[in-house]
Amino acid sequence: MGNFYAGVTSTVLNFFGEETIHRGIRIIYTHSGNNIRVEEHCLAIPATIIFTGSILFFTGNWKNKLWFIPLGIFAVFVINTIRLVLLSYTFEHFSTMFFDINHSFVYVVITYSLIMMLIVWWMKSFRLVLNEQPDTNYENNKED
Repeated sequence: MGNFYAGVTSTVLNFFGEETIHRGIRIIYTHSGNNIRVEEHCLAIPATIIFTGSILFFTGNWKNKLWFIPLGIFAVFVINTIRLVLLSYTFEHFSTMFFDINHSFVYVVITYSLIMMLIVWWMKSFRLVLNEQPDTNYENNKED
């Protein structure tokens, strides 16, 4: 998986004018020789598990879950690829401190926020509401 992500990330970086190659899990900037590794913790596996588990355990039609889960996994892949591209760019063009802050905090919060938005979209759009009936006592208990 790291090799795959490194290849995709390198391709996207090259599309935007960066000169990179990938060797296994490493993305190498050809003009500077700097390289960044796409290691196991960069693969969005926990994010994918959290997303999939959330959709599986929320109520909803299994038919909708069968298309929404693969769509969400693809969305997690796209989000993570964007994260890796931005991290690679940050690694090459900015200070180590700026990279570390973005790697450890900023991009993690953004990534998990986007995944949470997918889960919220599911909850609002596709889950089944069980036994939800209007509260008939509200009108009777309302004070004037």
